[in-house]
Amino acid sequence: MKDPAANNTRLLLISSSHAGEDGYIEHCGSAIKDLFDEKGKGHVLFIPYANVDSQTQFSQLAIDTFAKLGIKCRSISEFENPLEAVRADDVQGIFIGGGNTFNLLKLLYDHKLIGGIRERVQQGLPYMGSSAGTVVACPGIYTTNDMPIVEPKSLTALGLVPFQINPHFVPGSLLPGHNGETREERIRQFHRVSQVPVVGVTEGSWIEVRGTSYVVQGGDEAILFRPSQDATKISSGQSFVI
Repeated sequence: MKDPAANNTRLLLISSSHAGEDGYIEHCGSAIKDLFDEKGKGHVLFIPYANVDSQTQFSQLAIDTFAKLGIKCRSISEFENPLEAVRADDVQGIFIGGGNTFNLLKLLYDHKLIGGIRERVQQGLPYMGSSAGTVVACPGIYTTNDMPIVEPKSLTALGLVPFQINPHFVPGSLLPGHNGETREERIRQFHRVSQVPVVGVTEGSWIEVRGTSYVVQGGDEAILFRPSQDATKISSGQSFVI
């Protein structure tokens, strides 16, 4: 499968915004600084569209958290024209936070941001996603865990990587007595209709992307699923090939 992203693509795709007792995105602070801090100028543009409660409070949380890392962050909500905010010269990276993936994708389409974000990231602008923000980096949002509370124009997403991600991945039954499908079963259902590989990323873990290099990092493993093949475990610090 050909990678649609350019070789200078730099992504940080996080399963969850919290791990254990750590604060907001605290568990991956070093990876965030490595992704964004070397630019040293401008600001990281935060997109809060996945939040359905208060995008203002969500934005402030991101701004305050990045400030602790010594990185300037601004919310896209501060700008009159969201697409111009994405295309601005002083943007040193993009961060899309978690929440409801359907709401996020709908607003990305409503504000005509899909093409603009994709273009900038493929040109080398660093991108970070957490949970829903990670899912929209995939070809589509087909492997999200969220309820479709709104209807986006399409399920097609940014396509920054050539595989799907299932964040918050939990192997086996979610809890004793749970009779719904496991995550593995849902992914097998997806592979009945699609040949796109899926990576299940557990809590506290993330994928670092450098061009066509994919490495799992964080405190736990990930699982690579391919149609008609046994699942493969990927340990923290291990690379994988699509």
